[in-house]
Amino acid sequence: MRAFQRLFKHTVVYGSGYVLSRSISLLLLPIHTNCLSPSELGISTQLYAIILVLSILYSFGLNTAFLQFFMTEKSDQQRRLYFSTAFLFTAFAALFFSVPVFAARNFLSELLFGSRFYGSLIGLATAILSLDALNLLTLNIFRAQEKPHRFVLYQVLNVALNLLLNVLLVVRQGGGVKAVFIANLAASALMFLSLLPVSIRHGISAFSGSFLKRMIRFGLPMIPYLSALSLLGVMDRFFITRYLGLESTGIYGAAYRMAMIIQLIVTAFRFAWHPFFVSEAGKGDPVPLFARTFTYFTLASSLLFLGVSFFVREIAAFRIFGFSFMHESYFSGLSIVPLIMLGYIAYGFHLVFTTGIYLKEKTGDLIWISAAATTFNVISNILVIPRLGLTGAALSCTVSYVLLAFLTAGASGRRMTVHYEWGRVLRIVLLSCAMALLFHIFRDRWRPLYSAGLLLTFPAWLWIAGFYDPKEKEQLALWRRGRQGT
Repeated sequence: MRAFQRLFKHTVVYGSGYVLSRSISLLLLPIHTNCLSPSELGISTQLYAIILVLSILYSFGLNTAFLQFFMTEKSDQQRRLYFSTAFLFTAFAALFFSVPVFAARNFLSELLFGSRFYGSLIGLATAILSLDALNLLTLNIFRAQEKPHRFVLYQVLNVALNLLLNVLLVVRQGGGVKAVFIANLAASALMFLSLLPVSIRHGISAFSGSFLKRMIRFGLPMIPYLSALSLLGVMDRFFITRYLGLESTGIYGAAYRMAMIIQLIVTAFRFAWHPFFVSEAGKGDPVPLFARTFTYFTLASSLLFLGVSFFVREIAAFRIFGFSFMHESYFSGLSIVPLIMLGYIAYGFHLVFTTGIYLKEKTGDLIWISAAATTFNVISNILVIPRLGLTGAALSCTVSYVLLAFLTAGASGRRMTVHYEWGRVLRIVLLSCAMALLFHIFRDRWRPLYSAGLLLTFPAWLWIAGFYDPKEKEQLALWRRGRQGT
């Protein structure tokens, strides 16, 4: 339980910082859906999808490799050399990729959007990519040193400035889609300047070819793997634009932002999970801990999935500062939010299953796994989007993530045997399906009260289903007696 408490604490603290950083898309949803047309939001959605994919190339896989070797290295001098080498090489890679993209920005704009008018957006995107690659590398120092509060502080500064600039430039000045990227660039630049003393303190002047080779050898397989994962998450936007138009891409992008409530939690878990299982791997037998983590992750994500699914329309219609959280012109995409959330949960399963692959340093397995899932996604998008529209795109993405998790479990199982608690996980899944079905049947009757009642009784139904083991029942009894005593 102490180990789980540490994992939970780090998930909450690390996650809150990263969630704040990435939740900027969710926080900006009221601004963008009320101030931008669906077509403009479609352009922004498509360009940010490209940024997500290119960010993998800019980091060159060194983020994961640096974190791995920085944590396992005992010498402070060697740690600084790992960081300095990774920082200098990332800066070089960012320059190497940004210069030709910036030079061809007008051509790329015409290729992507049918107009050279958006070339300036591509130019801004290259600067954002370069700064974010260096920022993320420096932030990983705080993850490796288990200083989550420092991690959170810098993320809060970034989000606050980005949100403020969007209010000033998009809302007050009506700067349109270009103002969105200007605000992002300014926030990234401030983050870089505030992190620069940390980078200098850890050394950014020394370089080791041998250390670079070791990190690239570990991190190189991460490039096709993470690139394939990024494509898996954003490829549907390009097919939607092709088959349904930019307006549909904007509606789909807004629905994805609503589903980010779960995606952010999964990402928070990812940031805490990697350092956690690496550190626990050297403490006796960590396998039962890994199995129990999967069970608890399934439980937490199922509760969150049900909560968001039950109240998604109320969340979208909620008004703040005169704006609805999502403008009603985007409401047609709300029906696909649960499907997208299921895909994010399946991605979380994939993260848990990668444990054996990472600990045995067999990251090459991740290449063919992600390639297979992405290939399936591309083929299914071509087949189902023209027939089922946005629902087909969401369904294709969800099934692709399920395939990703299934293939990862098989590959990781060959590297390290983990006896997951499949019986308990099945109870969670079946109960969640039953509650989702009840909600669907009775959703037009006393919706808020009924939905809240379903969620509150979830732990009780798990008890009836025999989910809890004796130790968990004992912990629950102690907690209940403690509440009664207070």
